[in-house]
Amino acid sequence: MSTVFYDIETIPLALEKREHLRPSAESVKLGNLKDPVKVAAKQNEALAAWDAGEGAALDPMQCEIALLGFCIDDGGYNHLTNGGDDEDLLLHEFWDMVAKPSNVLFVAHNFRFDLGMIVRRSWLNEITVPPKVLNDINSFSPNQWADTMQVWGAGDRQTTYMSLDKLAKAFGVIVKDSEVTGKEFYKWWEKDRDACIEYNRQDVEATRDVWYAMGGI
Repeated sequence: MSTVFYDIETIPLALEKREHLRPSAESVKLGNLKDPVKVAAKQNEALAAWDAGEGAALDPMQCEIALLGFCIDDGGYNHLTNGGDDEDLLLHEFWDMVAKPSNVLFVAHNFRFDLGMIVRRSWLNEITVPPKVLNDINSFSPNQWADTMQVWGAGDRQTTYMSLDKLAKAFGVIVKDSEVTGKEFYKWWEKDRDACIEYNRQDVEATRDVWYAMGGI
């Protein structure tokens, strides 16, 4: 069986592509604020943050997949990129890879986020998702997908989220030395895509190393 280790990076959609989702000033949570001046300031601050795309990269309705990196078995790193208006091409290429013989296992860290995002963005791009994927993602024991975070849980369904960085350090796996961070990724994507690709490469390879450290089960 071949194993594909993969990781995605997302960025906010351009403002004009998510304008229809703009929150109203009234929807901004104010806590105990009562003073009209402070209320208005709080609302303006929240709406400005929305305009800037803060948090949008984690919302499948407000983001797009900018980069999908992968390694096959012990092979070198490869990546698919979205140049700005071709997310659908990236998604088609990914599903083409999935459609290959069923003796391929796809491994990610926190795979339900990555695969869930790919599925939702495919729906929003009017791309058909293979039925076997939808069956797998809803299964406790997927056939073609595995998760380093779930394996680390060792069967304990109550295990809380574990970052890849922390898990890698525990196993003595080389972790990221990039200036790029997940929170600031979308800003880096605009100014230094090579650095973003390197950031993704390190995550993909760390996922592979952690997988092997846990026995590749």
